[in-house]
Amino acid sequence: MVEEKDLKQALAVYNSLCEMLDENEFHYDKDVENLKIHFSTSGDDLPIELAIQVDVDRKLVTLLSWMPFKTPENRRVPMAIAISAANNGLLDGSFDYNILDGQIIFRMTSSYRESLFGKNLFAYMLLVSCQVIDDYNDKFFAVAQTAMSVADILAAGDGQTQVSTSVLDMFIGNIGGTIGETSAIAILIGGAALIALKIISWKIPVCYIGTFAVFALIFGGRGFDITYLAAEICGGGIMLGAFFMATDYVTSPITPRGQIVFGVLLGVLTGIFRIFGASAEGVSYAIIICNLLVPLIEKVTIPVPFGKEGIKDGK
Repeated sequence: MVEEKDLKQALAVYNSLCEMLDENEFHYDKDVENLKIHFSTSGDDLPIELAIQVDVDRKLVTLLSWMPFKTPENRRVPMAIAISAANNGLLDGSFDYNILDGQIIFRMTSSYRESLFGKNLFAYMLLVSCQVIDDYNDKFFAVAQTAMSVADILAAGDGQTQVSTSVLDMFIGNIGGTIGETSAIAILIGGAALIALKIISWKIPVCYIGTFAVFALIFGGRGFDITYLAAEICGGGIMLGAFFMATDYVTSPITPRGQIVFGVLLGVLTGIFRIFGASAEGVSYAIIICNLLVPLIEKVTIPVPFGKEGIKDGK
């Protein structure tokens, strides 16, 4: 049973989405009862059909875009491989693929749990969706028509798509996103101030980010790709976690060696969750797990007293 306050919040988000489309002069069809919006825009190659769904139960806004064709039955397995390769290179959103009927859908979601859905975030979702669809519709269509092999599509993108937003935008904060994940430079300034004022030590954030960077270069599947590495560090919550969450006095080690070990473990766990895990983010999980290990870390990293005499003759 949906609570009234949740329904009111969902309706507010839905109405704000309609207002944004009106401001940008989109023509759209409303389904208020199901909180859906259908509209279209023009792509470089083909028209792009889009739908927005406000999910009251999960407090999500989902943007969907259908490819304007279905994959023939004899090309569905190669298409599945091509879509898997494409998803591996996307920073935001993913392609859903129904191998039974050959339908391909691009999906992007964002939560409105803590606040209303902002215009910048909606504009970002719309931009990313249109760019990704434009980038892949002709490639997927070629795979479907046997004009392009799976090897060709992998070679065309080298296993990755062009990042729909630049690393510079991620660094400055000229993108949509949740608080603390959209401006790396602001977090760096705040973190540098905390270190300069000796409120926190440099050991945890530097070891955390450094270890994650090494892990991503080794296991990220992109080789020594600096653009990919910069996007991984500037995107998501790793910067916020490194400077403002992992350094919490109560839940982080107090020993110097313990702080280094703590930072290294955070980097490794974040890399595992991000690169090998199913979720999009691993910072929170890594910090929680390492918080549980703090007593053990401090126990094995306590400095040995130097020059202290032992008890002699029972005195």
